[in-house]
Amino acid sequence: MKQATYTESFDWLTKHGRRVRLSTDRFVSLANDSLVGVRVRVEALDGSAEAQVTMRSGDGRQLDVGGDPNDPRRSRNLPEGSVRAVMARPVENGWATCVQTAVSGIKLAVVSQFLPASLGVVTTADGAGARSTASRVIRPGEPLVIDRLTSYQLGASDAEAGDLVSAAFAACLPGSYDVAFAAHVSAVESLWAACDIVVGSTPAEQQAIRFAVFQLIQSGASTRAGIAAKGVSSNGYEGHYFWDTEMFMVPFWQHTDPVRARKLLQFRHRQLPVARGW
Repeated sequence: MKQATYTESFDWLTKHGRRVRLSTDRFVSLANDSLVGVRVRVEALDGSAEAQVTMRSGDGRQLDVGGDPNDPRRSRNLPEGSVRAVMARPVENGWATCVQTAVSGIKLAVVSQFLPASLGVVTTADGAGARSTASRVIRPGEPLVIDRLTSYQLGASDAEAGDLVSAAFAACLPGSYDVAFAAHVSAVESLWAACDIVVGSTPAEQQAIRFAVFQLIQSGASTRAGIAAKGVSSNGYEGHYFWDTEMFMVPFWQHTDPVRARKLLQFRHRQLPVARGW
């Protein structure tokens, strides 16, 4: 939580009896809310091995969310064809894709770059999606490290896919995972400096309070929209905004970041004409 980064690692035994360690670090930038970073590390633990890592773009298919279909907190499965691919093509060190929702027509362009360029990533694309592959021999102490920077750009139904891709590509301009991550950490540290709540209590209670604050920090990271009932911690309620925002969340931002609180209220005000006409 301190650096708003998700890290995981596990050891894998290959069918040839070799042990390989796969580790990932992931962050959604709080310095640039269109940017996501992932660092993948593949390391041989007992002898050399040929490593091949393939990453794929999304193809618009929906996962079954499961659960009680009558529970309002449960998201519905979208009908087949709710999201369609508009384009997918290789770009420098990666790929660019664009999808569009069937009803609202909203377009989403995604650009992924794989670094360093010396990896020699091979990218292929078809009408539905893209995939990039990196291969090399790994040895103990000489891991394969792949940095992936992904940026997103939303657009209306009449937006040109190429223009959205160009805008998304610009968000990857840091050109380096380390540079993007450093900017993210700096933004997170500034937020903690303004928002941290310290109580004279047990470590577990202090951690619980900081976890709650962290959820507010990441849910309120975007200054262009409101905060859904479950923030970004769940897809429950399908991202709908309720009175929770003003009752439970805005007071927190009033005391820690009045500008953000004002933008949340402005967002609600901008939605009034549509809400009244619903």
